[in-house]
Amino acid sequence: MAALPAASPAVPSPAVEAASRKHNRIFAAICGVAFLGTAAFNFAVDPFRVFHDAWSRPYARPERYLVPGLIYNSRHEYNAITVGTSHSGNFSPQFIDEELGWKTLRATLDGSTTPEQLMVVRAALAAGRTKHILWGIDFFATQDPPERAAAGGKIPLHLYDKTWRTPFNYLVSADTLHDSYRMLQGRGERDITKRGAWFDEQRHRFGPGKAMEAWPAWIEYKFSLNPKPVPDVQNRNVASIIQIIRDNPQVEFVCLLPPISVLSAIPECEQGGGLFAERVRFRRDLFDGLVDLPNCKLFDFEQMDEVTQNLDLYKDPTHYGQEINDRMVREIRAGRYRMTHENIDAFQSHFQQYTARFLSEVTQPTHALHASLGMSTRELTPPRLGPTQWAGKEVPTRRQ
Repeated sequence: MAALPAASPAVPSPAVEAASRKHNRIFAAICGVAFLGTAAFNFAVDPFRVFHDAWSRPYARPERYLVPGLIYNSRHEYNAITVGTSHSGNFSPQFIDEELGWKTLRATLDGSTTPEQLMVVRAALAAGRTKHILWGIDFFATQDPPERAAAGGKIPLHLYDKTWRTPFNYLVSADTLHDSYRMLQGRGERDITKRGAWFDEQRHRFGPGKAMEAWPAWIEYKFSLNPKPVPDVQNRNVASIIQIIRDNPQVEFVCLLPPISVLSAIPECEQGGGLFAERVRFRRDLFDGLVDLPNCKLFDFEQMDEVTQNLDLYKDPTHYGQEINDRMVREIRAGRYRMTHENIDAFQSHFQQYTARFLSEVTQPTHALHASLGMSTRELTPPRLGPTQWAGKEVPTRRQ
C-alpha cells in the first residue's frame, strides 16, 4: 500500500499572527506598568529609607532591613551609633548623648552575630557620618561563622553593601511592597530614639524571681542547642573585630563585655566546661588585640558582681533592664571597669573564681529533663540569690 503523504504543518493566518502579536504587546505593557508602578510606589514610600527619609512616617521592622537605610539616609543628625545584640538594644540614645556628649543612633540587632554586626559597622564607616561607636561584644555572637550570615538569608546583604543590583532587588520586591502598604497604615514606632529598643514594662518584668521563673524554659533551650566550642570561628570573628578597629583610627570605639548573669555559666560549664574555657579565652584574646589601640576603650562589665549575681535585675538568665544600660554609660563616662594591662589578670581571675564559687553552691538532684535531652543526668538548680543593696542607685565600685 502506498505511503500517505506527510501532513504539512498548519500555518496560522495573518489575522491570527497579528492578534497574537497584539496580545503579547498588551501583556508586556501590563507587566511593564506593574513593574514600574511597583517600583515607583516602593520608591515613594521607601519603608526602609534606602533612598530617602523625606517625610514623617513610622519606622518599619525588622531592624535588619531598617538599620542600613537609617545609617545612610536618616534625617536624624548623628555622629555615633550603638552596635550589638539585645543586650545593647536598651542603651538610650538620649542618655548617651547627655553623658558622653555624642549624637547617637541606635543600630543594634537583636540576636545578631558578629558577622552581622561587622556589616553594620562597615556601613556606618562607609556613610562617613560616624565618629563614635559603642559596641556591645557578646561571646556567643562570635560562635557563628561569617559565611553563614551571607548564606542564611536573615540579613539583607544588598542593603548593607550596595551594588547596582540594590535598587532592583529592593524596588520590585513583593516584600517591600507589603512593608510599604503597612507604612501607609501607620504601623510602627514613630520616635527614632525608641525604635529598636525591646524594653517595655508592659511586656517585660524584672521584679523578684523573674530570672528564676524563666530558668526552666531557658535551660531547656540552651541545652537543646547543644553548644560546643568552635575555636576557629571564634578566632576569625575576634580577629575581624580587632582589624576593623585598627583600620579606622579616626573613629572612637567604646567596646564592652555586657554583664550577663552568672546563671548563664551553668550550661557553659557542662560537658567538661569546654565552652566556658573558650569564653575565658575570648575575653583575653579581645583584650590582647584592643588594649593598645589608641582609638579603642574596652570595658569589662562582667566584673559588676552586684549586678551579675543579683537575679532580681534580670527577666531571664541573660537580659537585664534598661537601668543597667544606663549605669554602664555612667561607668564609661567615669572610666570604671576599663580593662588595662594593670588589671587584666585580676579581672580574668575574678571572672573565673566567682563563677566557680557560684557553681559550687548549686545543688544537683536528678532530673529527667537533662537526661531526656541527652546532656546530663543532673539538674542544676540555681541557688536563691537574694537582692543586694544596689537597687538602681550608685554604689561604690569594687574595681577601678
